[in-house]
Amino acid sequence: MSDFVIPGVTSKIDTKGMVKALVDVKRTKLENLENDVKEYQKTQEVWRDLNVKMTRLKESAKELYGFDNPFNEKIAQSSRPEILTATATREAFEMKKKILVKQVATVDRFMSASLDKDFKVPGGNYQFKVGEDEVSLRFTGGTVNQFASAITAKSKGLLNAYTVNDTSKTQVMMIETTKTGSKNRLSFLGDTVKVALDLGLIERSRSAAKEISFLQNPPQKWDNELDSKLFSIQDKRLDLKPGAQMRLPFGENLEITKDSILEMEITIEDIPEKAPPPLGDGPVYPKVGEISFKGITIENEPSQVILDDIKAPEPPPKVEAPEVLFAGNGPQSKALPKIDLSEGKRTIQISIGEYLNSMDSLLLKNDNTHKNISIENVKIYDPAARGDFKPKNAVTEAGDAILEMDGVTITRENNEIDDLLPGVNLTLHEASDQKVNLDIKRDIDKIVSSVVEFVGNYNNTLTYIDVLSRNDERVLDDLQHLEEDEMEKNKERLGQLQGDITLMQIRRSLANTMMSPYRTREGSDLSMLTQLGISTTAGKPGSFGSVDTNRLRGYLEIDDEILAEALGRFPDGIKDFFGMDSDGDLVVDSGLGFTLDYQIKPYTETGGILTMKNDSFEKRIDTKKDEIDDYNEYLKDYEAQMKRKYAMMEGALEQMNQNSTAIENFSTQQKNSQ
Repeated sequence: MSDFVIPGVTSKIDTKGMVKALVDVKRTKLENLENDVKEYQKTQEVWRDLNVKMTRLKESAKELYGFDNPFNEKIAQSSRPEILTATATREAFEMKKKILVKQVATVDRFMSASLDKDFKVPGGNYQFKVGEDEVSLRFTGGTVNQFASAITAKSKGLLNAYTVNDTSKTQVMMIETTKTGSKNRLSFLGDTVKVALDLGLIERSRSAAKEISFLQNPPQKWDNELDSKLFSIQDKRLDLKPGAQMRLPFGENLEITKDSILEMEITIEDIPEKAPPPLGDGPVYPKVGEISFKGITIENEPSQVILDDIKAPEPPPKVEAPEVLFAGNGPQSKALPKIDLSEGKRTIQISIGEYLNSMDSLLLKNDNTHKNISIENVKIYDPAARGDFKPKNAVTEAGDAILEMDGVTITRENNEIDDLLPGVNLTLHEASDQKVNLDIKRDIDKIVSSVVEFVGNYNNTLTYIDVLSRNDERVLDDLQHLEEDEMEKNKERLGQLQGDITLMQIRRSLANTMMSPYRTREGSDLSMLTQLGISTTAGKPGSFGSVDTNRLRGYLEIDDEILAEALGRFPDGIKDFFGMDSDGDLVVDSGLGFTLDYQIKPYTETGGILTMKNDSFEKRIDTKKDEIDDYNEYLKDYEAQMKRKYAMMEGALEQMNQNSTAIENFSTQQKNSQ
């Protein structure tokens, strides 16, 4: 049986290999095109990375002069952070303050009596009041724990209530408000009073609040006669001139508990000292006589009087007497704490229960020669009282934060105070009899960090330019901080853009900008980067030793000591150095940061030089990819064409072989038949 051959498939000739060889020759151009794309992509990536580094440098430069520049950042340092802490915003002023935290703001926290665990709270409608807010609770009855849970759930975040097992068989109930401040006191209304009494949360108060009225109980004589010219009453305000002395009766004898507070508002007004009257020219003598005769006038000699030297009278002694307030009880009087005589208005609170058990009057005496004293809103109260009741076991009582600064007493409802000092938020933690030193100053660490970041970005940009433009492995010595893969990438890029004009322009422009002088308010004392301790010098001024070739390439180093000293001496000057309004139009128009930002912008902005570089390579890549696609189509057509031609050739050869075999067979048959 003769062999069966399919041209191009079962060919005895290796036409497939011949076609592949021909296509491979043509494929060389495709490989060249693909290599071009890879090279374009590598170069494009190089320019992209340069764009990223220059953008970072631009942003760090702008950070040093822009709206959010670190020179306006402030920090608040407290000498006693366990008492008071603070934060400062950019709007804060540099200042030093001494603050005395007399009292922190507190909540009402009441504890019940020790109760049996099977104690039952009857059902009913219970009402509580926290400040001006009311809480209503309908309770069907149950255990103390169930009652406490119901209060917490229904109070809309105003109250917390829970139980604590004080012994294995008993428990106490705790109820507390969530808002601090004296305005947010807890009160029990209606039927709740009886339950609160049964639970031992409250008890009846022995004293009620008393407001002193100057009109209902007019002033009376104390030791000296009452002089109406030395005092006046206007709109519930009592004004005392120097020398005034009086008794303010209450109209009844008040019972004073150990917790009672005497509170009033006192205003001190300084009286300017009067200048002594002028001494004058002495006595005036009458005119002496004269006589005239035939046009001749003769005057008498003036009178002669021997007088002592005229001396100005001695001014009265200036007296300051802070002993103004006294508590009266019948014929007895008790001196109260001295008041602050500095000018201004303030509220004072005196723990009157520490001085006496009952009181029927307030005694006032202004022995000050140059001060008017006014008092108003005088009242005596028990701060723990809630109407006719007071907490029986108060863990804490709702009270305002009280602090003293610059001789002024300040009260606030909570311990977060943001309206006392501009741009400063205070947080009170605990009361103390020691003053806290609060220092509001520039955030030097923030400034240093921003400067360090700026210098680092500058060095990174300059080093990267050196990597691209220099075929010198010593450049890589400054990249030891990089990860291994990044290091290898930079090794591959070494000298990749050597001789590129754009790189040389960027490097020269950056170096000139960094080394140029800039105008500041400090004049010649601060105009160069070296005066901030930032330079390319291999050592400090006056030092000797080997020169670091890396620094000769323009990389910067920071001397921490010089920078810290400069920041201490010229903080505003350093701000000017990086960005200054030189013409007073409130717009920064000079400085290192401004200039560097301005110079880098044409390279990194949208449509800028580096963007155009990237776009140009993007177009080249796209063009090459189109060529690759077209050439791939060409190779497919070429390979198909070669396969057809070689198949036809193989078919012709096979036909010739078959014809040759047929002729040969015919000849053999003819020979055999003869």
